Amino acid sequence: MDVIIGPEQLVTKNIQQLIATPGADSAPLTDFLTTAGPLSPVTAFVGPEGGFTPEEVGAARETGCTAVSLGPRILRVETAAIALAACLLV
Repeated sequence: MDVIIGPEQLVTKNIQQLIATPGADSAPLTDFLTTAGPLSPVTAFVGPEGGFTPEEVGAARETGCTAVSLGPRILRVETAAIALAACLLV
């Protein structure tokens, strides 16, 4: 049986959360990285092909997620996850 949980079940104190989603209201990832402290724990959500729905992004924001953009191009989910992890680890 598959278990699907939403961001509201993953809220944890002292862990910054971000949701990767394109759009004019998403901050550039570089802005998030400059405000995050060094070695800060981060929970990152990368959506399915086609992206998160507006309702999913809204729910994530309500729980404290920061919406970030990975740039002007739409990436495949496999590429987006690797790119995001690489940026967070550098």
